[in-house]
Amino acid sequence: METGSSDMVKWERIKAGLLCCILLVLVAFTAGVYSLLHDLRSYEDTVQSILTRVDVMTGQLEELDVEGMVAAANEVTRTLEETDLAGIAENVDALVLRARDSLVTAEETLAQAGEKLDALDVDALNQAIEDLKNAIEPLAVFVGRFK
Repeated sequence: METGSSDMVKWERIKAGLLCCILLVLVAFTAGVYSLLHDLRSYEDTVQSILTRVDVMTGQLEELDVEGMVAAANEVTRTLEETDLAGIAENVDALVLRARDSLVTAEETLAQAGEKLDALDVDALNQAIEDLKNAIEPLAVFVGRFK
């Protein structure tokens, strides 16, 4: 009966270790996603400027102001020409590389955690728990008499 109990304790510890590893992977992934979103927000002003100009062009189209539309289209074209699309692509590439590095680090941490779980001397731990139980059991019986 004690062998089944020690096996259960072993598996519970293994499950707890794996749960910690999964949590670590989720934290690393969340950090990567947060970093990606933070970098993408830096381009929000440029996108907002373009959308504002497109909105102005739409309003002018409704009024059939062709000259204003051409001027607004030229402004949008100028803004697009000034936008560093290559820089944006490089930043996205860098973010992807950082996310990959985070996943590699998480994988290495999982491997280390697995090695530590494998190195855990479950039999010695079970024996220590059994010895503690045997030492405390007489005290529990003694205290139980006063209830």
